Amino acid sequence: QTSHEIMEEEVIERTVDLRALNEMITSLQGPLSPDEIMQRALHNLMAFTAYEMGWCYLAGENGWRLLYRRCPPEQEESLPDFIPLGEGTLGQVMERRKAVFVTPHDEGDEKMMYSALPARFFTALPMQSTKRVLGLICLASMEDKPISGDVKKTVQAMADEVGMVLENAMLYIELQNHVEELERANRELRTLDEMKSNFISAVTHELKQPLALISGYAQTVYDYYDSLTYEEEMQCMRVILERAQFLAGLVEDLLDISMLEMGRIRLHREELDLVALARKAAEEYAAAGEGQSITVDFPPSFPLVVADARRMEQVLSNLLSNAVKFSNGEGKIIVSGLVKGDRVEIRVEDQGVGIDPSQLERIFARFYQADASTRRPYLGVGLGLFICQELVEAHGGRIWAENRPG
Repeated sequence: QTSHEIMEEEVIERTVDLRALNEMITSLQGPLSPDEIMQRALHNLMAFTAYEMGWCYLAGENGWRLLYRRCPPEQEESLPDFIPLGEGTLGQVMERRKAVFVTPHDEGDEKMMYSALPARFFTALPMQSTKRVLGLICLASMEDKPISGDVKKTVQAMADEVGMVLENAMLYIELQNHVEELERANRELRTLDEMKSNFISAVTHELKQPLALISGYAQTVYDYYDSLTYEEEMQCMRVILERAQFLAGLVEDLLDISMLEMGRIRLHREELDLVALARKAAEEYAAAGEGQSITVDFPPSFPLVVADARRMEQVLSNLLSNAVKFSNGEGKIIVSGLVKGDRVEIRVEDQGVGIDPSQLERIFARFYQADASTRRPYLGVGLGLFICQELVEAHGGRIWAENRPG
């Protein structure tokens, strides 16, 4: 009879243990984050052991961060928010990768651990896979609630189950991050491939037209040299010179792009008179016979700035070139300046065709053109504004485009 009663008690205890393990497994089913897994595991372990205090840590790069806690407010302050690798009592538990059960009667390392904790009974359960510790659940009680040998086995089995689920969740997150990185890299590659195609198409078009003009006018001079008038010869030479200068500028832009990408652009900073620089650029465009009205409007005593004169001239020239190109000789172009605190703002304004609002953020991209067709009426490969942006930002400034109302 006594043996029968003992067996019945053991069956009841094992049934309770199995039910607790089953409840743990059931609660961890479904797509859960590592935080949710640890919180549910802590809840189930506290319910099974009847311990009134519990908290858990989740693994990070340099240690473990406190994730969730259920204990009286006076005990919360004694819990470290972060455990560096291998440091302190809990850090050693995770390095050993073994569950720890502490009672008031323990000696040695367990006695030292007990004296450092605000509880009479304490349990630390590493959540781990075969390769790594993923988290730690701590349980504590001020009451007389020792954990028996069979219950320890059940608690460890529950911790092992949590460790496997936690490993799968973290592997899934790592896989998702890897997939996102691959997708991002793939998008960047597609963008670069599209830019390369646009660049080849644009450069081919831009090289073909001036080379055809240079070749055609040079052939005309060669074939009809004796019969051409002086004015006709000058017209041929002017076209050849202009197209050669355009090609030289294109080559310079490509070299600048190469140097910018390699970080080899060096700024020679000095005190610079931007007003004089703006007037010089405007006079050069006026002398080139563009037929466009360009006004330079700066306030009196406009301050000197510290900048690279050649690069700032390049920026202004590119902006004026765009303004002239898209104005078609209509309206006026104004180069003006404002003082804003310890900075200055230079504006190049025109009354041309304007920019589609959807393109305002994109026009500074490398090789980008709002009209990328080969039938567009103007030259260019979409490098000017990109170079402007790189040079302005290299000076610690910024550049943008905006439309005026109407």
